[in-house]
Amino acid sequence: MVEDQGGLLWYLLEGLVSLVLWLTIWTVSVAFSVLFGRVMLSMSRPSILKPKENSLSKGKSEEKDVTLFIGSWNLFDQQPQNLSWISEGYDIYVIGSQECGYETEDQKKAKAWEKIFYSCEEDWFKRIADHLGPEYTTVMTHSIRDSIRIIVSARTSIYPNISNIECFQRVIGFPIFSKKGGVGVAMDINDTKVCFMNVHLPPRAPKWIGLTAAETLRWLRLGEIRYEAFLQYDHFFLLGDLNFRVDGKREEIAKFIEDKDWDQLTERDSLKKEQKSTGTLEVFQEGKLAFRPTYKYELGSSTEYMKNRIPSYCDRVLFSSRPNHRLRQKSYGASHDITSSDHHPLFATFIMETKIFKELDNNQSFNQFYVLLTDVKAEELKVDFVLNRNFLELYTPFLNDRTKFFSHDNKSHTELEWKTVSFSTKPTNFQYLSTQFLLLTVFNTGLLVNEMIGSALVAFPSKRDESVPFSTDLIARGSKVGTISGNISIQPGLY
Repeated sequence: MVEDQGGLLWYLLEGLVSLVLWLTIWTVSVAFSVLFGRVMLSMSRPSILKPKENSLSKGKSEEKDVTLFIGSWNLFDQQPQNLSWISEGYDIYVIGSQECGYETEDQKKAKAWEKIFYSCEEDWFKRIADHLGPEYTTVMTHSIRDSIRIIVSARTSIYPNISNIECFQRVIGFPIFSKKGGVGVAMDINDTKVCFMNVHLPPRAPKWIGLTAAETLRWLRLGEIRYEAFLQYDHFFLLGDLNFRVDGKREEIAKFIEDKDWDQLTERDSLKKEQKSTGTLEVFQEGKLAFRPTYKYELGSSTEYMKNRIPSYCDRVLFSSRPNHRLRQKSYGASHDITSSDHHPLFATFIMETKIFKELDNNQSFNQFYVLLTDVKAEELKVDFVLNRNFLELYTPFLNDRTKFFSHDNKSHTELEWKTVSFSTKPTNFQYLSTQFLLLTVFNTGLLVNEMIGSALVAFPSKRDESVPFSTDLIARGSKVGTISGNISIQPGLY
């Protein structure tokens, strides 16, 4: 008995020491996050399922529409009433959930000490798979903190055309206890890159500790992790409990809801206001808010909000698409007959254009091309300072490696300039090259790390030997941080 107690004490002491060491490492990482703007995370690329080589031997493309259902529901850790709010007949389903840690039937029967080993993850994903039926295949599931979950399912006939599947997770707040954060899933549907990110954010989080929606985007490690993640995808969807609130007195807001005065509610929505005033998530679009706020209801009620809370549009689906990639929203609303949670489920449906590029025969000739950018200027930069050693970094699959170009002609801390930027591509077909984009990223050299100022997409010209002017926004964490302009041309051959 004494030996057992000694062994138990030893294990407790060992666990306490491990916890202290872990907390010390976490505290140091947070300190670096506050001081230098980034946590020293692993920069390794997430593992990829169903990998497919990015072939450059492509030619003309054809378009194929795919129907998409996106749903988001904060379950309030309550067992779901039913899934009737998930409509039938779509090609792809993406369901994000928050506070999804309810007790399953097996867990209810378990002893108190046994319940800590149970999770509703399998039960939740099985409910969705059973609801969709045998015509659908689960593409990916992912969870963090037994709370934030995402599942992507596709028609079995479409599943073979989905490849390069990867996922990432990020906890925000205190790592052990926090149930806030996000899970991201990215994939290629045909030859179109798509990313879905499900988040649960703290309400009105202070920006300086990195808990806002913008900071969550910053830590999304998908695609080429050095760059702004959502710019690397043809279609990017941000869904979940973003926790933005409606500003005003409860009586006033209740009257707007009763009168179905959606415009007045939208004007008082804090996300819409922040998009205009501070630029938070301003590059994202959203359907019209023409339905009752999804939070905070009395449990069991489809109409009654809690007396001490202001009804709010906490649950959202935002989206952003590259130029020449069509995305049409068909519906946006909430299911108010699902009353098992204090949130009502939110849904958005889309018709999404995907591209299918024709693979060219091996005997068809490919060429290397010389890409030239001139008079490149980054202006109106929203930064505190820019050191002399800043650089413009180029990324495209047509490059053998990312290329840096340093600037030494800084006119001010808000304006940078590069007279000439050039590179040669890998062998490819011009028709395919002319449909793609070049990712430009401006970096500021720091004491310990290079800090990204912002990124922008520039389309390759559709004609050879023709200098085409460009001017576009620099983006960082979903907000505009400046502009970048110049001229771009494509010429045959090497330089």
